[in-house]
Amino acid sequence: MGRKKPKTSLEFVLKDPPKSVVTPFLVADLALLLMFVCHIPLMVMGELPPNDILPAVLSLLGSVLAGGLILVWITRVNKRDFRSLGLRVSSWPGFMRGVTFGFLMVLFTFGSIMLIEGFDFNFNAPYNIFAALFLLVATLIESTAEEILFRGYLQTGVAAKSSFPVALVLQAVLFTATYGLTPNISIAAAISVFLMGILYGLVFWLTDNLLMTIAMHFIWNFVTGPILGISVTTTLLPTTLLTAYPAASEFISGGAYGIEASVVTIFVCLAACAIVGWKCYKAQGEKN
Repeated sequence: MGRKKPKTSLEFVLKDPPKSVVTPFLVADLALLLMFVCHIPLMVMGELPPNDILPAVLSLLGSVLAGGLILVWITRVNKRDFRSLGLRVSSWPGFMRGVTFGFLMVLFTFGSIMLIEGFDFNFNAPYNIFAALFLLVATLIESTAEEILFRGYLQTGVAAKSSFPVALVLQAVLFTATYGLTPNISIAAAISVFLMGILYGLVFWLTDNLLMTIAMHFIWNFVTGPILGISVTTTLLPTTLLTAYPAASEFISGGAYGIEASVVTIFVCLAACAIVGWKCYKAQGEKN
């Protein structure tokens, strides 16, 4: 009888696992270094005009380089295909489910903050449609690169040499550390980003569909940023449909860092993690 054909991303990686649990971290750190290098010009140039497109362009460049490195690594060095990342042509319906869940996350978070008058809004006219389209594509590419790096590559690679709980926590820690380099980050923001890393990791483990977490990540960043005009981890955007002004304390609105620093976001992420975590627990019980 021949060997059982791999079906999940983890099974594909287990065919030829990393030599050490450290290997995925070293590759991930190299990818993150490429992202960091692309942001050096902003550190040298200092403060830019609020609607300057350069930060978005450099962020996109960093994501392309980091995501490209991971794709080259798994195909050329590991000799694996994209299924080892949870990327399959048949998985596209999962993208739409991710869009739905992403909208629900934004709706519950933003709606709860608005109920306690956490933001005031102004409509931006004229609205730069070309910059908006660029942000749409850039946000999708950046979300894709981060999900490939943290969930598709790092989480699966560590799980292959250790265990899923260890892989889940470690990828979320590195995910948080990456955003911890941004200015104005607070303890609440770090907790929120960590919980989002846990949530995306749980969803990926449950569905083995990276397109779903890409969609969730993309919708969160695009709706809160280019549409609602709420700061997303202090990122400057060249245009937004609305501009949000914190009307409540940083504890509620998130302040300068963005909606991720709001305690409301923490509670929404905790609830989402609990729901998905319970589904993972039940799914594991059924496998056993």
